[in-house]
Amino acid sequence: MLTIIPINTQALETNMKNDVLICGDFMPGGVLYRQDSYVDNKVVEFIKQHQYSIATLECALASDDSYLLNTPEIAIPKVVCRKKDLERLYAMGINVVSLANNHVFDLGIESYDRLTEELTANNIKFFGAGHNVEEASRPVVLCMGDKRIAIYGCCLDGVPPTRLVVATKDKPGIWKASISELSEVIKLSRSQYDYVFVMPHGGQEHKSLPMWDCVEMSRKMVDNGADGVFWSHAHCLQPYFMYKKRPIYFGLGSLLFPDVYVFPPRSVFYPDDQFDFSLLDRCDDFPKKVDMPTLAIWSKSSRKGLGISLSFNKKILIVPKLFELAQNNILSESKRLKSNKTFFLLWLTSLLIILPKSVYGVIRNVVYKQLNKH
Repeated sequence: MLTIIPINTQALETNMKNDVLICGDFMPGGVLYRQDSYVDNKVVEFIKQHQYSIATLECALASDDSYLLNTPEIAIPKVVCRKKDLERLYAMGINVVSLANNHVFDLGIESYDRLTEELTANNIKFFGAGHNVEEASRPVVLCMGDKRIAIYGCCLDGVPPTRLVVATKDKPGIWKASISELSEVIKLSRSQYDYVFVMPHGGQEHKSLPMWDCVEMSRKMVDNGADGVFWSHAHCLQPYFMYKKRPIYFGLGSLLFPDVYVFPPRSVFYPDDQFDFSLLDRCDDFPKKVDMPTLAIWSKSSRKGLGISLSFNKKILIVPKLFELAQNNILSESKRLKSNKTFFLLWLTSLLIILPKSVYGVIRNVVYKQLNKH
């Protein structure tokens, strides 16, 4: 049975010490290298209250800027940070990252190896990718008292993104699984761990309603034993509900994903002080292709993200927190009134998922046709 998650404003003030925080996509580079401040202290304090704070690290690691010249004719996006940018990840208190996404291999295997070496050196746990499918499909296991919590990171057959470096028996990549394969893994995990969660990276970007395939897949995960499902990749907030008393969040949005400079045809880059910033073109959201250096500015809907606190006692206590990236690219907690309004709208939208598949599909198509007219 599907139950809509009620809004609990009192829970928003709960002090979630020694628990797990699950957030959306994280990219610590972009325009942040040109500004001193990027996050409000209250956000950092909240994140560090948790024993484990998890996000999807959605970028490759660059050693220099030579990658800009590698594929000048191919408009394949490269989302890239540098070693010094990773310091923001550490400073904010994120200590676990999912690498199951479509950008972690943007600069190849050597870049991935450098990234994981940096994460390991700074005591950051990672999962969802590896040097072969056996390694990529392993969960991160978190120990909290006498409880063992397994979290799987993956992309899934049948939903975007499709441009992926996929791990095989003898090749590195991310874990891309079929829903039947993932369901079997979840079933087997139930006997080994106290709790099992899944963090899939998939769906359609910048859409406020999830794909029906994501809805059905999430239900199957729970049917086979998952204690919760937390999707990333949409870069906007999407509905959430309880299914068999377990949480499903379709779009966590981004925890931190600032505006970026884009070099032709489609690579994030970091211009130095000699660059004439007045000559930059500007565009909304990440472009399909550019012909000149461009500042890509995220739309309002792409500047929000949820942090989900999970407390483990006799049952799982769920506390959502809303974050927002201002136009000056400083991340802060959303004010209570705005948070309550957002949670109410997400709750209202969740009612659509109770409808039959055919009705939901019609409504979803109408919504996006109307949006495309504006």
